[in-house]
Amino acid sequence: MPLPNPRRPVGTVATVLHPSERARVDAAGDGLYHAVHRQSVDEVLQDLRTQDVGAVLVSVARCDPAECTHIARLVREFPRIPAIALLTRIEPATAQAVLTLGQCGVRDLVDVREGLGWHDLRKVLASGQGDDIKRLALGLLSLDLLGVPDDCWRFFEALFRPSSRSAIV
Repeated sequence: MPLPNPRRPVGTVATVLHPSERARVDAAGDGLYHAVHRQSVDEVLQDLRTQDVGAVLVSVARCDPAECTHIARLVREFPRIPAIALLTRIEPATAQAVLTLGQCGVRDLVDVREGLGWHDLRKVLASGQGDDIKRLALGLLSLDLLGVPDDCWRFFEALFRPSSRSAIV
């Protein structure tokens, strides 16, 4: 399988980042995506409903356990749009934040603490990071399963997710 073209435009990437991370994410996206920076996951949800968004970046540094239900809703309601955690630094709360994002349904983490990580971010975004058929099926299921309990939704997600799906890039 050929590697994805790292210059294939992704379009708009909605972000919830720490202000210090925004300029580097913008620079990494040159020619690949346009980052739209938001202050909250609710603002990103609004963008997903009204704009063509190709991916969502959530900073591990901005992961607030109080927003976990909003992040889980984002992942559940928009399964065709990759949600990617971005790790830019290690702090005492980092491990818990990564686990919280995983519990919310975010399955991809890109570590950009070193220069190669930015290349990895571009590669993940250019590849679409996911199986189109799986995303289509989950998208259709999200309409059919509107309002079901979270446990029911997790069951259907598990049907489409191989055990090796969780990835740290």
